[in-house]
Amino acid sequence: MKKCGNRYHVLDNMKHNDEMQVQDLLEKIEEMWAGNEDPHYKVDPDREAQLEARKEAEGKLARRIRKTTERQSRILGKLFEGERLTITDLRIVLLGRQESGKSMAGNNILFEEIFERDWVKKEFQDQRRTEKCVKHEGNFGRINVAVVETPGWPADTTAPVWLKEEVLRSVSMCAPGPHVFLLVVPISKAFTEEDHKALVELLMPFGERVWRHCMVLFTWGDWLNDRLIEEHIAGEGKSLQRLVEKCGYRYHVLNCHVFGNHFPVKLLFQKIIDLITWNTGQCFTAGDKQGNKQSVLTEEEWNRREQDLINRMLRAFGNEPEEPTQPFVKRGASLDGAFIPSMSGDAPSEFGNMSDLWREASRAKVSEWLKTRAGNSDVTSGIGSMSASASHVDESPLPDEND
Repeated sequence: MKKCGNRYHVLDNMKHNDEMQVQDLLEKIEEMWAGNEDPHYKVDPDREAQLEARKEAEGKLARRIRKTTERQSRILGKLFEGERLTITDLRIVLLGRQESGKSMAGNNILFEEIFERDWVKKEFQDQRRTEKCVKHEGNFGRINVAVVETPGWPADTTAPVWLKEEVLRSVSMCAPGPHVFLLVVPISKAFTEEDHKALVELLMPFGERVWRHCMVLFTWGDWLNDRLIEEHIAGEGKSLQRLVEKCGYRYHVLNCHVFGNHFPVKLLFQKIIDLITWNTGQCFTAGDKQGNKQSVLTEEEWNRREQDLINRMLRAFGNEPEEPTQPFVKRGASLDGAFIPSMSGDAPSEFGNMSDLWREASRAKVSEWLKTRAGNSDVTSGIGSMSASASHVDESPLPDEND
């Protein structure tokens, strides 16, 4: 208020016909304009140059991030070419702060309004001392999908002790362990250093190997408009960039407003399946007490597998092109299976609500895809399945644009 010279105004957006409140606003603007020496604001040339330099640097970083994901996807696609896994279960843990969109993401994944929305939780949170993890399941063909939502924490605060215990409990709720931790980050809100610290502290009890099973899930994707997600990552700051790096440059975007669209969910499942393949089919477990029966390879089998991977890597690098095969261009949102709202207010008909019909159709498409694709999974390549990137890239720098 002091920075603005105690200038302020209030608009009631519910009173559309009240012209006086707009007239008062215009009078205040005219009064402020009359008191200024310059008729309008002029950008300082030095400041303008700084902004342009920053914009150019962010664009360069966005291209490097995208090149990294594309390159890793192509190379790892070659490394695991022909390796197939039989997948019958997908176990997912959602982790994120309050109002990050975890509940809506869970509803989108399961194609059902089953997780309570954040505003409902907020209304009753004072009546509960602590929140608990919530688990829901869905079946897609022969694939059982289990989603565990962990409680959130207020933005820009440290995670409370009881929440750390709940995150530990989330692993046992999807025994023998989750295949992936989806770290939910809303595009509509700033991602701060405190947010980064909270996520790292909550996962710290699991050790560094937990990051092999982590992926950043961006929500409120409609806020991107025509921007690429890599441009958002580059412009948001070091905290978000470090998180994406720790997750091995695995990330995905969901538009929580478009409920029932099968295409983004199918692509998310593809990335999770690629991650599972990279982890040789193993889920994350907090320890032997979880009772996970890991397959034990003999030394001879390990040596043979290691040599085979080395040979594949050499062939992959030999076939790797100098420049990405896909240019860095703006892309519009896919309309494949998109939800189309009803112009009649989604009134029930003899066939049911239009949104329910679209939701069931989308669910059926994902079920069919999982039944044929995930039943015998092999890693694919390309930007659509970039989750097959390196399992943990904690200190590795991004490649130079000239590489």
